[in-house]
Amino acid sequence: MLDHCELQEMRSAGAYYSWTNKVVRSRIDRAFIDSLWHETFDFTQVTYMANGLSDHTPLLAKPDDTGLQAKEKEQRERYIATLTSILSLLQQQSKMKWIQYGDEGSRLLFAKAKQRKLATYIYTIKDDSGNRVEGFEPVGQGCTDPSRWDWQGAPTYKLGKGYKWQLKVQRHVNWTKLVWARTVIPRHSFIAWILINHRLPTRSRLSKFQHLSTTLCPLCNAVEEDENHLFLTCHYAQTLWTSLQQWWPVPLATDINSLVHKIRRIKAAPAKNRITYAIFTAIVYYIWRAQN
Repeated sequence: MLDHCELQEMRSAGAYYSWTNKVVRSRIDRAFIDSLWHETFDFTQVTYMANGLSDHTPLLAKPDDTGLQAKEKEQRERYIATLTSILSLLQQQSKMKWIQYGDEGSRLLFAKAKQRKLATYIYTIKDDSGNRVEGFEPVGQGCTDPSRWDWQGAPTYKLGKGYKWQLKVQRHVNWTKLVWARTVIPRHSFIAWILINHRLPTRSRLSKFQHLSTTLCPLCNAVEEDENHLFLTCHYAQTLWTSLQQWWPVPLATDINSLVHKIRRIKAAPAKNRITYAIFTAIVYYIWRAQN
């Protein structure tokens, strides 16, 4: 058979026996090469190494070809990267974070992944006549027909339209660019976003949920602390806004909504507007820091 396949055993070194069960020893594992291997490499030797975790002896072939060794290393790295991606995908599909190398072929893993996949399937729908349609294929044919889409006045179905339909009606606001401008520091954006949504935990707001010893503004100790007083009408805040106006034209107001509206209506170059947005959010952030 070996002669028919034009194979011959490779020159070897190291241990003679390749398998043992602590009683019997045998040379079960062998390395064979063909004529093409002989033409590619002048000299190749396989080394029978010492037993490790397995009862079989590892065989290490060392061809004298640095180019092939580099390709082997590259393929090994690609294999590891691919295996890592597969494990990551399986972890997401099965929600089993403990999966490691060697677990990717287990029955439990595929059972969990299949269970989660089936949970997302639609098995039953009703057609135009009100009849129940069951089964994955019939339901799939009805759901993937783009001409059946009649929501939002659109004649055909698109993934983006379906996503927006699931989100229902979204409220559009005109201060998005003010808060999330590229010139604004993220932590400034966050505090400004909470302020504009009237959710900052000022003492006036907190007193509605729990008893406070005092609701006076900690910066002036004269007036109840709410968002309009803290950021606009407090003596501390007015000093900041007045000093700021000496070197940058920022409008003033007595309530947050009016101030945001005035800033958004400023007619200036886009770059100048972005600077104004950054200044406004920074003032809001540092007033809040001073209060805390």
